[in-house]
Amino acid sequence: MLISNEKEGKKKKMRDVITCILVWHKFPNLSVRRAKSFLLFLKKFKIINANIPCFKALCNYRAEPIIGNIPDELITESSKPLSQIEKDFSTDMAGIKTKLFSSWFSLRCKKRIKRRETTSMLIFLLERNH
Repeated sequence: MLISNEKEGKKKKMRDVITCILVWHKFPNLSVRRAKSFLLFLKKFKIINANIPCFKALCNYRAEPIIGNIPDELITESSKPLSQIEKDFSTDMAGIKTKLFSSWFSLRCKKRIKRRETTSMLIFLLERNH
């Protein structure tokens, strides 16, 4: 019984690491520490359900040659089922426009922000010619 619990623990840990690497892969310009902070932010608001490893472990996992193209391949494979329904509609997402430093500086100085650009999701219905 103890062996099966150890195997389950290792599977869950690897699933958590892969989840973290996939999220970080989506935002490649984030440093390791900012990626960890972003992952903790997502966990706090229950967007992801994973134990976040320390920033050094994240960096080591991402640098492993065995990881290589796995994030790209997982994203490609997971998007294939959507190709069937994307004949009727299409989605697009604009990038994140808020700079981390400006957000931090505004919070630190307790400065009110008049305008903040955010991410937006666009959905288009496509009309097919029959």
